[in-house]
Formats: sequence, C-alpha cells, structure tokens
Amino acid sequence: MDENEKVSSTRIRKELEEGNVAEVAKLLGYPYTLTGTVVHGDARGRLIGFPTANVATDERFFIPKTGVYVVTCFFDDHVYKGMANVGYKPTFVDNLPEPSIEVNIFQFDQDIYDKAVEVSFLKRIRDEQKFNGIEEIKAQLTKDQKTAENYFNDHDV
Repeated sequence: MDENEKVSSTRIRKELEEGNVAEVAKLLGYPYTLTGTVVHGDARGRLIGFPTANVATDERFFIPKTGVYVVTCFFDDHVYKGMANVGYKPTFVDNLPEPSIEVNIFQFDQDIYDKAVEVSFLKRIRDEQKFNGIEEIKAQLTKDQKTAENYFNDHDV
C-alpha cells in the first residue's frame, strides 16, 4: 500500500505509460530498469556530438512513455550516468514501428556494440519532439544534458 492505494502491476504500468518513472521508483523501492543489447543505429547522435547506445530490449519490457529521461546505464560492473530518448525519432523518421531507446552516456567513448546493458530510468525531462534542424536539436540536447547533470548533482546515484 502507498498512501492508501494498492501498489499493483496495473498501477506501475499506468505510471510508466504517463512517464512517471520517479513515482514508479518510489512505489517499487528502486528505479524501473530494462535490459538489452547495444545495437548499431544510424550514427546521427555521433555526428551531432551526442553519441548514443541504441538498446534493443532482450525481452518484452514495458517501455515508458516517449520522451527524454535521466538514466543510468550499467554494464561491465560499472554504472554510467546519462540521458535517454525513448521514441520514434520524428525529426528523421516518418513511421518507425516501435519506439527506440537511445542512451547518451556522459563522458564516454568506448565501443560497446553487442554488450548487454541495464538502463534505469530516474526522471523524465520532457516529451519527445520534432525539430527543424540539427542546430535546434543540439541546443535542446545541451539543455537536456544540463538538466540531467543537475539531477545527478542533487541526488546520490
């Protein structure tokens, strides 16, 4: 029970559908985490200065609402801080059938293709959006990164 309301899988899924990952962590007692393998993507993130690890989930996980999140990424016995986009890449793609999970790991430049990773969702930053060009994307990602860094500065992760 939490505040007189039952903590159920239905309630957890509803919170994830709404992007309320901080509430999910409170209800579960730990952040919502999914696992997957890093696969090759389009390399657009690298070209604009925000390389991403494209995570293909290993199982049928419930994917949180589309948007940008503060995350940690665990692999090779290390926890890395970052931000993730969950979504359909509307600036570049017109009809992606399923949402992608792209993680920008801060201060990181290793090749991790084919590695198993765990992505933990800590806080939702904003909705996914369509941009009018690369400079607009870079400016927003810079703001998102600052928001995520501030989160990490304020929380012991």
